[in-house]
Amino acid sequence: MANLEPMPTVGPSGFIGGLPYFFNVFLSKLIRSVVISKFRGESKIEQRKLDEILRDLGKQAKEIGLSHAPIDSEMGNLHALEEQRAGMEAGNAELSGQLQAAEATCGAATKDCEARIAAAQEQIKTTQAELNQKNTELKAAAGTLKPAAAAKSQDQAKQQALEQEAVDVSGKIAELEQQKATTQAEVAAVEGPVTELTATLADNRTRLQEAQKELAAARQELTKSKQSLGVEERQKGQELQRLDRELAQKFLDIGRLLETNRAVNPAFEELYGRIDEAQAGIRTREESITQLQTDREAYDHKAFRNGMIIFLGIAGFVVLAMMTIIILFSFVFN
Repeated sequence: MANLEPMPTVGPSGFIGGLPYFFNVFLSKLIRSVVISKFRGESKIEQRKLDEILRDLGKQAKEIGLSHAPIDSEMGNLHALEEQRAGMEAGNAELSGQLQAAEATCGAATKDCEARIAAAQEQIKTTQAELNQKNTELKAAAGTLKPAAAAKSQDQAKQQALEQEAVDVSGKIAELEQQKATTQAEVAAVEGPVTELTATLADNRTRLQEAQKELAAARQELTKSKQSLGVEERQKGQELQRLDRELAQKFLDIGRLLETNRAVNPAFEELYGRIDEAQAGIRTREESITQLQTDREAYDHKAFRNGMIIFLGIAGFVVLAMMTIIILFSFVFN
């Protein structure tokens, strides 16, 4: 403030001299407004620092278990809030445990289902390969059976045409019948495993589908658990934030009561000194703001008003002249 030029408290006596006075006062008022804004900002910072010191004072009183009549009631409220917060934290820990248990259960179920799915897929692959092999063998056996039957028909035709070779042809027919019976037995031997492998394949596919459904159900259940527990956890988190704000305010209230009704205790001396220092800084700035606000209004209001009228008249004339020029230009060039 010592660096500020004094306010021009006395204005000129004439009307025309009011214009420079108007600018001089306007600049002085503007400078003081800037300084006032600066002091207010510094005062807010100092107030926040003071609040922190007062909170520390309240926390110190709580730590040493101070019994002091002006704060006993607020200290009881503080203990109740801390107990409420401790219970809320325990509830949060329980929720976290439930979520971890749900994740562990889902993880175990997922691992088991994935192992069963992998085993079923491998069994399906192996069974399908065996089934393909048996189908190939079955086709080969069926192919052997058809030539044998054709050979039998051909030899029967020869028997009717060549009766003189009846003995030889009958023997050959018997041989072909035996071959046919052997081939049919081979086909039957292959058809049995094919049927069994087909059933095994269907069973493996059923088990695969069941395991996939169980895996999907486990994951869906985990998602539901996470959503449900997540909502409750967020609610408890918001409640914890509210309690933290109330606790901070309660420590501040206790600190203010102690600052007003100071208890004699060596643990508080350093904090009391910091409080006094912060309060002195705030008072200095508030006094400066008050002085600047008073100083800012200490000028010749009549001379200032005369100068403002002259300024507004000149400004209006300039605006009117510019508008006239613009209109004339628009007529000339159009």
